[in-house]
Amino acid sequence: MEAIEQAKQSLGISDQDLTRWKNEQSEYLKNCHKEPEWDMLAVAYVELLQKLTALWGSSESANASFLHTMPESYASTSETSYYASLSHMQKLETMHYVANEHYTEVLQEVNALEYLLKVGASVILMDLKHLNSHYT
Repeated sequence: MEAIEQAKQSLGISDQDLTRWKNEQSEYLKNCHKEPEWDMLAVAYVELLQKLTALWGSSESANASFLHTMPESYASTSETSYYASLSHMQKLETMHYVANEHYTEVLQEVNALEYLLKVGASVILMDLKHLNSHYT
């Protein structure tokens, strides 16, 4: 305790100065970490739009893989070949379903944030047009 008293005396500060500085620091720290809610929502919205863009591509890829894969002839004499083909189709169908579900979930999150931010659906439509221009 003597060291603190000696430091206060040599620096010319009082207990009131320490109390005031502590209060100022507490107030500063309370306010500096607060980010306006709208800013946080806007950042989350942009991040979700980026995620939605990525999911659009993976969903389209999964859909194309599923829809363009034809099973081998069911008249095949090899039972092993038939079951391997069936298993492959079921895996592609699952990937197709999961990709579409994930895209739909994120789209619902985007819609909820658009409602909170009062952003029109035109933003999504512009993004989708932008996406389509890259994929076509």
